[in-house]
Amino acid sequence: MKKNYLFIISIIAVIFFKLLSYYYMMEVESGKWFSAAFSTLVILWLFFLFIKLNNRFSMLLFITVYSVISLLMLVDTVYFKQFNMMTSVNLLKMMGKLGDVTESIKQIVDVRFFIFALDIPIMICLIKQIHKRNIYKIKVNNLAFIIVSIFIFFTVFIHTNFIFAENLKKVEFFNYHINDIYKNVIHKEKSKYYTADALKNPLAVVDKSADKLHGIAKGRNLIVIQIESYQNFIINRKYNGQEITPFLNNLIKSNSLYFNNYHDQVGFGNTVDAEFISNNSLFGTLNGPTYELYTQNIFNGLPWILRENGYTTFAIHGYKGNFDNRIKAYPYQGFQKFISQEDMQPGECIGMGLSDEEVYKQTINFVKQQKQPFYGLYVTLTNHHPYKMPSKYQKIKLKPEHEGTLFGNYMEAANYTDQALKTYFELLKENGLYDNSIIAIYGDHHAFVISDKESSKLMTEFLGKPYDIKEMNNIPLIIHVPGIGHSETSDIPSGQVDFAPTILNLLGIQNTNPYMYGQDLVNAKEDGFVPLMMYTGKGSFITKDIVFEMPMNDRFDNARAWNPQTGAPVDTKSCEVLYKKALRLFDKSDHIIFYNMIEKK
Repeated sequence: MKKNYLFIISIIAVIFFKLLSYYYMMEVESGKWFSAAFSTLVILWLFFLFIKLNNRFSMLLFITVYSVISLLMLVDTVYFKQFNMMTSVNLLKMMGKLGDVTESIKQIVDVRFFIFALDIPIMICLIKQIHKRNIYKIKVNNLAFIIVSIFIFFTVFIHTNFIFAENLKKVEFFNYHINDIYKNVIHKEKSKYYTADALKNPLAVVDKSADKLHGIAKGRNLIVIQIESYQNFIINRKYNGQEITPFLNNLIKSNSLYFNNYHDQVGFGNTVDAEFISNNSLFGTLNGPTYELYTQNIFNGLPWILRENGYTTFAIHGYKGNFDNRIKAYPYQGFQKFISQEDMQPGECIGMGLSDEEVYKQTINFVKQQKQPFYGLYVTLTNHHPYKMPSKYQKIKLKPEHEGTLFGNYMEAANYTDQALKTYFELLKENGLYDNSIIAIYGDHHAFVISDKESSKLMTEFLGKPYDIKEMNNIPLIIHVPGIGHSETSDIPSGQVDFAPTILNLLGIQNTNPYMYGQDLVNAKEDGFVPLMMYTGKGSFITKDIVFEMPMNDRFDNARAWNPQTGAPVDTKSCEVLYKKALRLFDKSDHIIFYNMIEKK
């Protein structure tokens, strides 16, 4: 009998080591040992539950469940490396897209992740011994089993500070995934606390009282170029003595507004969230891509407002039309036409789809034929992870230590993107579209997530300071207005929600939609405030003097804050008011979208 229990102890040891490895890879700083212990207890509870079934297939069922749990741990760790968070049940809706991002997955996957599969053969050997010795017939104390069951139930489902349940909710494997399923599948109802008036934001309303640069681009075409994975650190910077973005560096010196303290604010949808936030001045959501969840909602963002003012609207993307549900979502966003890869001729492909330069060249005639004024949104693709470029476009001479790294690849891809933009501007001039247009360029989101240790290390070395959430989320916004004779660099803390109000001011178009959560950055009525929800704990924020970072378990007492100029720590207690403000903004925006509250004539 003692030998029998030795097998059970061996199983416990294997499970605990595996779970501890999981929490180390998920970078759980507070409570990893307690989380590993609790997760081990849950798996043991499952083990004894199957034993209580008292049949010869009990252990086979356990191994099956254990293998599924192991697979989910593998998915979590791969997802965490790229997105700095655990995966969600909503990711299952996007599983069909995995084939489209094969190269990115290959780059992300680390051999260490397969520790979650290596123990399964060991477990099978132990289970065989259990079968051989008939341990599956072992008597399980009913009272002890009931007590453990109640403990697990209360810890997973009753979230109070009692027995550390609240601390486990965001970091412990079973707590997180069970509550994720409950929140996103079983119980979707939201509070109806907010009235329509309570949701309004007067800062977003643009009218004739805006005294600075109001209407400088009145009546012009609007061309917006959303660049894949373009971070701000590459602007006006050299690598190994070479300018990374020579065209953009020159562009911001003439007839351009450059916002160098601009940040992405994406949610679960990443690139499509960047489109959604920029056009609607609303936030995304952590429940899934907004284009997928709320396709047919009524919106009154930039495309609709411009249409009401006589603009033709269209969007262009060099990949499949149904990817990220764009083909269905765009009409409800206000775009009248959508040109995707299926609508273009076969041409040069880099990575996922047609190269940026190919898209620009193939669509210039379409753009020229549109009734003016028009609003055209380009969503670029070539600068997509893992940033591998054909040799003919590898113009940046890399240092030996950066060859073959994500960081080195990015230098080459970012440089190509810059040169492709130069080509596009030349096409606009050749086709008589340049002088009568306003051209806005911004990055959709980061290139390097802080949870990628190698890239973070190389970025820290390159920047000469820690690569943190502010650096990660900092993207460029350049608004070029040919012929205005005015250039300006603004360092106001800002984000993608500020894009639409700013553009409307420059176009001289009145915005009467109060359900926007940004402000016109040219005539900012308040100091900049940038709330963040993805790749960090929800409610993190950036101001001129503070970077506040919530941990992934959303425990305020584990948060940290610092001054972005000096790096000096800031007392987190002084950040609580702004932290709660960030949560209220997210909650209000989520409320508007969930209840489809925007009315449109």
